[in-house]
Amino acid sequence: MNKFMMALVGFVTVMGVGAIIVATSEKSDEEVASDVMLRAGIQLTKHAIGRCKSKIRQEIGRSLYSPDTTQGDGATFVTLTWNGDQEDFKIATCKYMRGKGVTSLKIDDKTVFSRK
Repeated sequence: MNKFMMALVGFVTVMGVGAIIVATSEKSDEEVASDVMLRAGIQLTKHAIGRCKSKIRQEIGRSLYSPDTTQGDGATFVTLTWNGDQEDFKIATCKYMRGKGVTSLKIDDKTVFSRK
């Protein structure tokens, strides 16, 4: 057997073993649950940013970029904070709850919008 055939057999063997390992490995239930929680938190934050930005735009008359801080439990609510760099506001805080939408909006410690 020449060197090319030996290399080909070696390559096929390594690829076959790798395919078997990948096919037989599964994520644990804990890993799957962790992935689901992470995706849910990301989705909640995306919705919150979109809704809060539109509420703030209605109040100050201009669009904002990404929030400076994001806090929440990753499942039910998120609180977003923007630090203003212009004279129209210094700090804007918006709370978004899953299933309820924007529940509060404060701009410079003045409650602009609130619902329970």
